[in-house]
Amino acid sequence: DYKETMTSVKIGSGITSIKSNPFIGCTSLTNIIFESNEYFKFEQGMILTKDSKELISYVEGTKETSFIFLPDELEIIHENAFSGNDKLEMIVIPLNVKTIGNNAFYECPNVAFTTIPDSVTTIGTGAFYYCTKLALTELPKALSIEIPTRCFSSCQSMSLNKLPDGIQKIGGYAFFHSFCIKDTVFPASLESVGYEGLRGCSYNKTFVFLGDCTNLSFTDSALTQNSGLEDVVFPNAVAVPTCGRNILSGSRLGNLG
Repeated sequence: DYKETMTSVKIGSGITSIKSNPFIGCTSLTNIIFESNEYFKFEQGMILTKDSKELISYVEGTKETSFIFLPDELEIIHENAFSGNDKLEMIVIPLNVKTIGNNAFYECPNVAFTTIPDSVTTIGTGAFYYCTKLALTELPKALSIEIPTRCFSSCQSMSLNKLPDGIQKIGGYAFFHSFCIKDTVFPASLESVGYEGLRGCSYNKTFVFLGDCTNLSFTDSALTQNSGLEDVVFPNAVAVPTCGRNILSGSRLGNLG
């Protein structure tokens, strides 16, 4: 397969747009040559826009490097940028980054950074899916409305005490088999938890939902298979949340409240 043997690629001046990682599976690729291209450059294993504000991909042939420095000017990490990199251990996300794209760090099992800067407002679907050593203790305060599908699925080393104020939706499988802390607090702004959105967070003993529950809903199996869960608390409730089927299946609790 040419993908496994290709070591270098030349890209001409006619290429003006690269929206996703075009070299996934090119395990020997170490060099990209942009010939008279006004839009992109190749530095330290990364395809970047000329102004260093967008990172398209980190090529797989250079993935022996476990620590990566990203440019300070960076604002967007595109989808699949680091996907499948099992050598990457530490990366510092610069303070100007606003967007982390879909599957940006998908299956990077050894990535262990503990913070995402507060500048980040959008994190895409599956962005950190199967980053089993990801050790986040908090999420960016400016994070936009939704934690999307599989965003932090199988991130078993996270220790989130609470989610940011303003989060309205937890997508399906968003925290599937994640969290390693006893108690997690969810903001009053939260309106919905998707299918198996909080499934299998077995270390959690207590979920606290701060809203009044007038607009809160739990999709089928939203809190299922939480074997260590002892309590779900609604301290400010003035209504009963809307619940789908099998909400607490596999937990010690039989009902919410």
